[in-house]
Order: sequence, then structure tokens, then C-alpha cells
Amino acid sequence: MLPTLQKQLQAATATRLNSARRSIRGVVAAANLTGHQTATGAMHNVEIKSADTGNTAAGSIAAPAASINFKNYESNGLATCHGRINNKDAEFDSWATPAKLKKFEIFSSVPEPDQAGPNRLPAIGIGNSVANTCTPNCAEAVQVTMAGNNICVAGGKNFKTTATELDATADADYSFNKLGTYDHTNQDHYLKQAAIDITAAATTLGAAASRFNPDDLNSFINDDDFIAAVGSIYANLPRDKETGEEKKYSIQPYHKQFW
Repeated sequence: MLPTLQKQLQAATATRLNSARRSIRGVVAAANLTGHQTATGAMHNVEIKSADTGNTAAGSIAAPAASINFKNYESNGLATCHGRINNKDAEFDSWATPAKLKKFEIFSSVPEPDQAGPNRLPAIGIGNSVANTCTPNCAEAVQVTMAGNNICVAGGKNFKTTATELDATADADYSFNKLGTYDHTNQDHYLKQAAIDITAAATTLGAAASRFNPDDLNSFINDDDFIAAVGSIYANLPRDKETGEEKKYSIQPYHKQFW
């Protein structure tokens, strides 16, 4: 039995190492995209703060009232993200499968485009101390506590979240080959390559493990070394006989003796 167990151990070890080598690109890609999505999530709610500069003349605004500040930024976004991930732990096994990875979305934070037309928030405006509002020219007023009719900042979001769909339902390579020459600085190219690598890793790591069971005789009876040893001990048969046409004699005696 020991030679058989040793061979099975070596085979299982080789399989695990091979799986790890084939999966490393996908694991790294998944880690990179996880960091990217965490950063995107941290930026999603960030806004410019509304503020009263305290003066009606830009040259007279005292520090730090002229500074542009942010709100809703998660100073410890990893802690928030970690909790949300843990809450979804039970669903991971059903998510990280080749079938589910055929179609998914990656989110990115992009700045709002420069405005060619009317003003949009965030913007510089004039305050109204009675209504406690800051109103930019040709843009909506926002609520902010005003000490006077001073220059003010009407806050708002500077970034928006966009989604890139990665779809392998029609093309198994997420249409990667249609892109032409790979450009590592092109986000679309990178995301498609990452999706290919992640799916390959999920397929490899999801493959069935060895079915060998050391407590089950059926796991041994196809191993020639085991059969030859049993045939020699219990039927006095040479290896070539026991592993050939006389193979049938080894299994029953061994079963009776030990199983």
C-alpha cells in the first residue's frame, strides 16, 4: 500500500503545483481588480464641500476659507469594504465560477467632463445669508450656512462611476482578439486580458480534486504496483502475470484479508 499511497501523494502534489502555476496570472489579476474596485467604491460618494468664503472679494478671502475641501471620503475605506465583503462570504462560491464570470461588470471613477454649456455643480457662486444658499450663475442653488452675501462654493460631485461590461457569452475571449495589438496602457485591453486570466484560474481551481480514497479498496485496484504486491503475497504470482491476464486473483484475497 505504501508505494501506492506515495504515488498518489506525489501525483496530488504535482497537480496542486501545476494548478497554482496555471492560476497565478488570474489570481494576480483578481487582486489588482479588487484593489481597483475598492478605490472606485471609496471615490463614489466623494463631493466638494459647500462653503462660505467669508468675503465678497476674492483677494480679501482669509486663509483657509478659500480652500476647496471634500466630504464623504472614507478615510478608512478598507474597513468598510472588508465588512461588506464578509457579509457576502456565503455567496463567493457561487460567484467565482466560469459560468458566472462569462458576464460581469467592472466599475471605474471618472471625472465629470469639462462643461461647455451652462455651469454645473460644484461651482463658485454668490451666497444669500437670508436663505442660507449658495447660487452659481446659471446653476442650481445649494443649502449652506452663509454669514453674508459672500463668494461661496456650491458643492457637488466631481466624479461619476461608469461600468465596463465584460461579456464572453458570444466570444469566449471577451472579444479580446478583436482588439488587435495589445496595449497595456489601454484599460479596455487590460480588463479583457484580466477577465480571461481570472476565468482560466477559476476553471483550473474549480476542477475536481483527486478521487483517491485510502480507505476504499477500489482506489487501489487499478494500481499495478499494488496488484503485483498482492498477487505475489497471496497467489504467488509473478508481476507480469498478476498485472496481466491473472489480475483477477489479487483483489478477492486482499479483500478477504483486510477489508
